[in-house]
Amino acid sequence: MVLALLGLAEIWLTPPSGLSAGQRIAESSALLVIAAMFAFRTRWPTAAALVALVALALASAWTTDSRVWDIAVVMFATYSAARHARRAGAWVVLGASVAYGLFVTSLEDNEGFWMYFGNFLFLLVLMILIPWAAGLALRRRQELSRGDAERAVVDERLRIAQELHDVVGHALAVIVVQAEGERAQLPADALESTREALGAIAQSAREALDDIRRLLRVMRADGGLGPQPGLRDLQRLLDAMTAAGLPSELVIEGSPQPLPPGVDLSAYRVVQEALTNSLRHSRDARARVSLTYTDAGLDIEVTDDGCAAPPDGPHGFGLVGMRERVALFGGSLHAGPRPDRGFAVRVHLPVRGGVVDDAPRSRV
Repeated sequence: MVLALLGLAEIWLTPPSGLSAGQRIAESSALLVIAAMFAFRTRWPTAAALVALVALALASAWTTDSRVWDIAVVMFATYSAARHARRAGAWVVLGASVAYGLFVTSLEDNEGFWMYFGNFLFLLVLMILIPWAAGLALRRRQELSRGDAERAVVDERLRIAQELHDVVGHALAVIVVQAEGERAQLPADALESTREALGAIAQSAREALDDIRRLLRVMRADGGLGPQPGLRDLQRLLDAMTAAGLPSELVIEGSPQPLPPGVDLSAYRVVQEALTNSLRHSRDARARVSLTYTDAGLDIEVTDDGCAAPPDGPHGFGLVGMRERVALFGGSLHAGPRPDRGFAVRVHLPVRGGVVDDAPRSRV
């Protein structure tokens, strides 16, 4: 836009002597075409630069006059191509720019070969090579910066993976060993519920340790995620919660439909986190998990009827994590105390075209 305005001002406010109105209109038209093509210089850098050079060559042949905006167009075209185009496209534009330089130099009044060569060399260095080299340098700098950022991300992932392995993995392993050791040392007349509780603790710690190990393999980029839990595993989760002291039941309404892997995993994690919150923060509670399949999507409701227990530590990020998981798929989450007593978590995951939408949404 700035180039077009300045160019039009130069064409109409400072016209050279002998230039007709038709020539000024033709030159203005070429300038507008060039400005329009430069608007697409990042999307189609090679095509935009080539069209600009061709339009400029036609305008130069028609007016046979050199302008400041002509110089600006050549410099900007070569710079943009070197900055945004692929390597092959950048070289093509460089060749086209050199051809344009030879063409416009031949239009000037040159007294002999050396004057022609000097004019062309000046144009080549100032209008073509310097902008082209500047574009390549900035592109290279951006690539190096992007590479540094990617390496920083990888290094941070490895550091977090190491911390998880050293701290969380060690703690879970200790829990498994201590729970199994205590269970093995129980006297013969110990309550069976005590044995089951210790077994449930050890099993939950093993499953969490397995999840940590799968996560570490992904973060280290040396293995796949492996089989992930989904709604098909809900009954096993509810059995584990029941053994841990939170009697839980599952109710399914509607016709179950297969879910995309991302939605299936997120739905499972939402139920898992909601039940874990009920286990931690409610006393004498029973939990109910309801899955409702409708044409509009999947509705999840996790409720308990317990009394709120006093907090035994700092607040965690359970609800925040659930809300983020649901928001990734364009869903909604509502959580809060029930009117009588207990707590409820209600989640809706939408569908699109009859299939639960697995496309992550951008978060603001």
